Amino acid sequence: MSIKKRIVKNKRRANGMPSGKTGVVYDVFLKLKDEGKFRSYCKRGFLTETEALKHELGMKSEFIERAKKKDGYQCLDEYLGATE
Repeated sequence: MSIKKRIVKNKRRANGMPSGKTGVVYDVFLKLKDEGKFRSYCKRGFLTETEALKHELGMKSEFIERAKKKDGYQCLDEYLGATE
């Protein structure tokens, strides 16, 4: 899993305003292989671990879909759209 915990001195609230208290935030780090080269991706500062996990899964699935399109594979959404 590529989610790391980090302690910050001035954690932000859900509305984006600083709370003035220390707290824990979560960072997402991915290293994906694209056309033979590794590509790094980082997004930092998620308030909860579930938000970070959802973002990580979304980025991985998006990357897989783009890789399949480059290879000439038809995505499930395209297939279902073509049969309707």
